[in-house]
Amino acid sequence: MLTGQPPYTADNPLSVAYRHVNEDVPPPSALVPGLPPAVDELVARATARDPDGRPVDAEHLRRELLAVADRLGLPRTGVPRPPGPPPPDDGVTLPAGPRRVRPDAAAEATPHGTRVQARGAHGTAVTPAAEPEALSRAELGAQRRRGRRVFALWMVLLVLLAALAGTGAWWLGSGRWTTMPAVAGLDRERATALIAESDLTPTITERAEDDVAPDLVAEVTPAPETRVLRGSTVTLFVSTGRPAVPDVPAGSAVADAEAAIREAGLTPVRSTGADEYSSDVPAGAVIRTDPQPGTRVPGGSAVTLVTSRGAEPAPPPTTEAPPPSSPSMPFVIGMSTDEAEELLESQGYDVEIDRSFPFGRRDGRVVGQDPSAGDSAEPGDTVTLTVL
Repeated sequence: MLTGQPPYTADNPLSVAYRHVNEDVPPPSALVPGLPPAVDELVARATARDPDGRPVDAEHLRRELLAVADRLGLPRTGVPRPPGPPPPDDGVTLPAGPRRVRPDAAAEATPHGTRVQARGAHGTAVTPAAEPEALSRAELGAQRRRGRRVFALWMVLLVLLAALAGTGAWWLGSGRWTTMPAVAGLDRERATALIAESDLTPTITERAEDDVAPDLVAEVTPAPETRVLRGSTVTLFVSTGRPAVPDVPAGSAVADAEAAIREAGLTPVRSTGADEYSSDVPAGAVIRTDPQPGTRVPGGSAVTLVTSRGAEPAPPPTTEAPPPSSPSMPFVIGMSTDEAEELLESQGYDVEIDRSFPFGRRDGRVVGQDPSAGDSAEPGDTVTLTVL
């Protein structure tokens, strides 16, 4: 009523409804220059989207209107009423119905609500004007409620259709796909959380890695930044660190021990010089491994199987005491320089390092030893280690 047009316009009802929900009513002075700011403020308050910001009822709005009129010095005027008898005071304003006049009758409305109808040469006759059929207050309220329900139903249907159309377009386009995140080098827990956030299902495969610390992701499949379908299963290869020498029980068959060592990522080695007599382990079975079980070594390192020769034969009778047996030289090939040196010195040997290879590293690996593993040696003997 202030501007002559509705506050929201758009190409379709859905856009109008969207503006109703998300935009404030623009100030009337933007379309009708000269309106006082107090009127803009009252309109903004009466049409606030937040119900708490609006007047609580029509009486409070009326009081605010009168207060604005007093501040602006607007004169009080009466309410204009149409001519004729006043409508019934039922609290409802009813629209005036159309007056129906026959096409062949010449009629003219008078200010008093009467109709003058020509009667030819006999003069005219004055008849009361037809009054519009009035609706009761209950019927009018029921019509308004039905109209509101129909409007609300259509708005809900439009919103649902728009949401379904948008969701379908998104899903058929990029919604089904996601990107494989880069999780290599992260710990197991953080990597699986990132995979789940990308709508993917992680599976864990543990494997030994020489250069990756334990419990960190060494590799992922598919590769990072690859587009994959949401819900797909991806594989995380989690490092367990360097492979450890498996525990081979005494008395195990050589084939079983070799299979266990290969499964751990190491290389089984059998040497006739590593055989020992044993009264508890049958001949040909494994007594122990060298290095000992649980020792972490680089992948592919050699693990010697010490096998049994069976029970040691009884010595010939003699009155002299047998000479003391010499200890066996341990196997250190494949170990780091520090590990091999520490092991030999702990058994009383002197260690000499041979770094004659031109490209050898100071912290390299042992590639040769003299005396060899299994040879007799006494504490204090010198062991030469060739390092590469």
